[in-house]
Amino acid sequence: MLRRIPRPYTRTRPLLPPSGPSPVGTFDDHLFPRTRTLPHGSPGGTRPLARLMRLSFRLPSLRDCVLGWILLLGISALYSPHLTVYVTLPALASFVILLLDRLAKRDVPPNRWPFVGLVYAVPLVLSVPLGTVAVAVTKGVMSTFLTLALLGTVRSGVLRAVPVLAYLVIDSLALATLTGVPLPPLLLASLTGGVVGAAVVAVVDTLTLASLGIRTTDAFGEFLSFKSGRDHSLHSLFRGMETRTRVRVPVRVFAFMTKNGDVKGCFVIPWIHPGPLGDVGGGDLPGRIVRRLLKEGIVPLVFHSTTTHDFNPVDRREAGKIVEETVRLVREAADREGCSVGSAPVRGEETDSVGQILGDRLFLVLSKYPEPSDDIDAATGIALERETGGWVADCHNCFGDPDRGRVYAFSEDFWRLMRDARRISERVEPTPGLRAGFDHADPGLDPETGLGSGGVSVAAVEADGTRTLYVVFDSNSIVRELKEEVERTLRDLAEEVVVCTSDSHEVNPRGYNPLGQIMGRNDKRRLLKAVRCAAEGAIEDLEECEVVPVEGWVKVEVTGPGSFQRLVHSVETTRTVIGVLLPTAFLGVALLSLLFGIRT
Repeated sequence: MLRRIPRPYTRTRPLLPPSGPSPVGTFDDHLFPRTRTLPHGSPGGTRPLARLMRLSFRLPSLRDCVLGWILLLGISALYSPHLTVYVTLPALASFVILLLDRLAKRDVPPNRWPFVGLVYAVPLVLSVPLGTVAVAVTKGVMSTFLTLALLGTVRSGVLRAVPVLAYLVIDSLALATLTGVPLPPLLLASLTGGVVGAAVVAVVDTLTLASLGIRTTDAFGEFLSFKSGRDHSLHSLFRGMETRTRVRVPVRVFAFMTKNGDVKGCFVIPWIHPGPLGDVGGGDLPGRIVRRLLKEGIVPLVFHSTTTHDFNPVDRREAGKIVEETVRLVREAADREGCSVGSAPVRGEETDSVGQILGDRLFLVLSKYPEPSDDIDAATGIALERETGGWVADCHNCFGDPDRGRVYAFSEDFWRLMRDARRISERVEPTPGLRAGFDHADPGLDPETGLGSGGVSVAAVEADGTRTLYVVFDSNSIVRELKEEVERTLRDLAEEVVVCTSDSHEVNPRGYNPLGQIMGRNDKRRLLKAVRCAAEGAIEDLEECEVVPVEGWVKVEVTGPGSFQRLVHSVETTRTVIGVLLPTAFLGVALLSLLFGIRT
């Protein structure tokens, strides 16, 4: 039999982990015990990084590269058989390096070398009929390009320029021998282009070495691999960040138990940020938790905690610790005693935050709707928990300008949320008796539409004569219009509808991708139908339940404080510097090569 006598709800301060620091201080002080110097200035925007991530390209396939080389051989044969022999040199070099990469199973963009070699060789072949000066200028410019392409995307040591310069010398000898063009201007132009290209790479490398502890070219190579569809790219980039640190974070679970003692569903609040993007780090963490618990016969709603990109796991193994701890907590809850206590939900006055008693704990979901909502920092979350004695989550449910959506401690939005949290905690009235039902739906949409592998989970909670539907999409926020449409779709099923997202970055391989922004009409119709079906299923599943709040603590290595701001700053700085350096470098090499050709 369910115990229907409510436990008194008191506004107790949340517990710190065993052997934790004094409650005095901020939550960030607790989670980041080591002091680090953050970049100057206030937390910056992410527009430079967003622009970079929206780049979408695929290198030509191996078949296309082979056809390109065959076409180039045919063109060179029309001019001279000797030129055809020369073309085979970069072609063979390109495919040999490609073969070595594949044998070594290196995670590089597919077919990069045949494509780079083809781009290098085509202008040279076309310039041969134009004379010595044209060949010299082309050789210098393309040598700069080749050096930048090779050194700028290869993870290696300082001696990586030696084989490139050696190849440029050999290539110049072959071109002079087989085409009759004088060797001195070719050699001087090649070496000039190689040295200038290497110098540009050396300068660019320093832009992120100090702030992130990684070379810019290493980061760019990983980025190219990721954008070209490689599955394991970018992992080593975030593992190598100098800002990374080990933290101890809580994982919270509201487990809903039936009278048979089985856990039928749960609310999960992992205090880790599901980023940075795609399946890198914890990008697909909410989806991993959902899939794992569904296999256990439990429907989870994975809420976004009040965390920022500072809490991104450095790799998938670290994110996996959160998954395993969640499963452990759910199993532990089945052996604990809960209580069938709830309350009618209470909404805030200054924000769209909602609070409700679940068991012996206040559950508070924060939202600034209709204003833009983005990440809420950890200090804000712990301050609200200390004020209310409950557990907080971030609805993350109204996409807009990220710079306006973020909430930092002591900002105006912080105080608005604080005042509403205080009001809610004072107005909720715990009452005996709680019914809950759960359902999950997978509309079968691609992550590029904005919905991750976790699909949509719905919980129906009845307490004090009020039915509340919690809807959690595995997405990175949701556009305002779609959120409102979801609420209209479910309004006849419950008195309160709370729409949330998990902040999954699985859907973000090309920049911000909130649910509903690029979704077609048919996909939106499928999504709304799936939400309606899941809500109806959750209502049909309603039965008396006890709620067991359980909490665990996990040591996880994250990218660390200021990591995302530093990354964004580095992207913007690199873009600015490259915008000046590259035109200057190519123009300088072209002028010097022109001088070499004229003097000869």
